[in-house]
Amino acid sequence: MIYMKNENTYEILLNKDLNQILNSNNRSLESHDTILPSGAFVYILDSTIVIKANDFKPNTKGLLIYKKNTYHEFVNTEKFPIELDIDYDIWVSETSELENLEFKTSSYINRLTDYIGHSDTNDIFLFLKEVRSKIVKDKKCKQEVKTAFCLVFFEHVRKTTNCKLDFIKRYAYFNYYFEPRLRNTKTNQIVSANSLYLELSNKKQTFEFLYNFYIALMS
Repeated sequence: MIYMKNENTYEILLNKDLNQILNSNNRSLESHDTILPSGAFVYILDSTIVIKANDFKPNTKGLLIYKKNTYHEFVNTEKFPIELDIDYDIWVSETSELENLEFKTSSYINRLTDYIGHSDTNDIFLFLKEVRSKIVKDKKCKQEVKTAFCLVFFEHVRKTTNCKLDFIKRYAYFNYYFEPRLRNTKTNQIVSANSLYLELSNKKQTFEFLYNFYIALMS
């Protein structure tokens, strides 16, 4: 089953279809020529190149590439024409924004001000407390609001303590994304924004507790 074709340079196919192509070329799944940083397997055939994700489910998507320069372009830029349609990491949707060399919170603050309906951020502690209070009560709170909160919160902790906000490069099937984390520059204590994200809707933990915990951890 063909999903997409782009000017005869590549096709997006399912694993089961790619497996048939490999079989017709007398290539086993273990006969890959190289493995990409994402863990994807590359098979260089006589006239085409097959790239399979490191997920062997029959309906997982992969690539059949017809031109070597197209393959090299994808590999060199680490940008493949397959969406990061995964559900195990919350930061995939933020990839394009977090890729900027200079991280800025302005767009994320705008998300939060739109969410609570006003733009008073003079006292960032009270602002974040108000946002978090609404998130706890909002059973349909969107992921983009929660990720924005985590990034604004972490940036505030960074400015208040002796820590650094890092963006660690991760891979999902083919493409990369960035996982935010705080690192204490004195103790090297590290905490991922994923942990804060998971605690946002926990009604048993107050905002003050979360705030003081991360400030103490990174001081």
